[in-house]
Amino acid sequence: MSSSTPEPTRPPCPDIARTITCQQCVEFILDYIDGVLPTDVRFKFESHIAFCQDCEIYIENYRRAAEVARAAGAPSRPSGASDGSPRITPAPTHLVDAILRSLRDCAAEDGKGHAGH
Repeated sequence: MSSSTPEPTRPPCPDIARTITCQQCVEFILDYIDGVLPTDVRFKFESHIAFCQDCEIYIENYRRAAEVARAAGAPSRPSGASDGSPRITPAPTHLVDAILRSLRDCAAEDGKGHAGH
């Protein structure tokens, strides 16, 4: 997964923003961040995000969570290890709890009919 989002293809359009739902934004987020979303879908995605504050916040939180997860799971060398073998540091319990709580909150929001704008 790339660490930066691709540059926008063109200015967002409010009419195009309505052709993609919030749920579709969630489904497309990995492809968008990886830079492999087809150009036409990417334009719809970027337009939707530009006009939907909920999705903009969701995507920013997703990016932050991904950064924290990468940092928490990065291999580190145990002190005094001479064989060079990596050791995976477990994610802190509070981080795991926060991610699980966020997933539950998102699932609850989905049940409230937040389908799109």
